[in-house]
Amino acid sequence: MTDGIFDARTKLLCFLLFVTAVIEAGTFLPFLVLVVLLFPASRCAGLCAHDFFRPLASLWQFFLLVWLMNAFFSTDARPLWHWWIFNLTEEGTIQGLLVVLRVLLIVEAGAIYTASSSTKESVGAINWTLTPLSLFRVPVGEISLIIGSALQFVPMLQEETERIKKAQKARGAVFGGKNLIKRAKSMIPLLLPVFLRAFSHADALATAMEARGYQSGGRRTKRKRPPFSLCDKLALSGGMILVVFCYLA
Repeated sequence: MTDGIFDARTKLLCFLLFVTAVIEAGTFLPFLVLVVLLFPASRCAGLCAHDFFRPLASLWQFFLLVWLMNAFFSTDARPLWHWWIFNLTEEGTIQGLLVVLRVLLIVEAGAIYTASSSTKESVGAINWTLTPLSLFRVPVGEISLIIGSALQFVPMLQEETERIKKAQKARGAVFGGKNLIKRAKSMIPLLLPVFLRAFSHADALATAMEARGYQSGGRRTKRKRPPFSLCDKLALSGGMILVVFCYLA
């Protein structure tokens, strides 16, 4: 999925096909195939092992909570263990694992897609994908602009957050700790400057767009896109086959 091999439209469509395959998968065999496919895709996208496993390390508490909710609050089968409102069932345990796998696979696929595509390419691919909706008077251009602006703001806000966090630590602020209430209170001096910087960037973006004569709903020129190459067609065909396999398996 490196630049120059696949078109940005192919990357977006393959990502959507992969998400569809994850949703259609119902047994562990399709999940195993999907997990195996992620590793060569991450290598092609240039993701190192640290970046590949970062979602698992940062979201493990969320995944654990999702699994516990499914394992201990299922009432559709005979419980293996019961206490008060908690019912540990085998079906709930398996269902919790499948839900965690689905979320993890989608997060990893999103990380691979964002690593292999620039913001400009992603906005162009989203605009091309949503073009048929313009027949139903859906403001495709405005939707693409909103998505593109959001994608541009994410890394900008991450940098601002890290910069403000370092400045607050230099002033003696403490982030973390085992007490959840104290951790939440310690984030207040961090959130307020980040929100202010976000509004400042949004105001600057709106001023720049207005100075360049941007008008909502106006006609815009588009760069002529080349046709899909053989690699693109093979990748899309493989994605469709993967969806059918996950549906039938």
